Amino acid sequence: MLRTAILVGVVGVLASFLTFALAPSIPAKAQDDPPAPSSQERPKADGVEELLGKLKAIQDQEDDLERAERETVALLKERLREQRERARRLGVDDEGDAPTPAGAARCVSVRR
Repeated sequence: MLRTAILVGVVGVLASFLTFALAPSIPAKAQDDPPAPSSQERPKADGVEELLGKLKAIQDQEDDLERAERETVALLKERLREQRERARRLGVDDEGDAPTPAGAARCVSVRR
């Protein structure tokens, strides 16, 4: 039960973090933007240089997203580690749902 509460809390914190930290970096699409033309409607005027420029921009965006993902995962792992450490110091065992007093002997039940 305590594990579930901790997990729900961690997920909530992560969702809040992702909403506020990453949302400003993702541009909102304006409502006035016309729909993107389909491949049949798209003009063939783009030359090789323009297409190479578009490709470079897409690759840069991909690199930025991958970097943001790595940073977010690293931050999440650090926050989870800190949370586990705080819980451990308060006597919460990772293996069980009930807190144990600090310094108390750990009882292990064996199923037969």
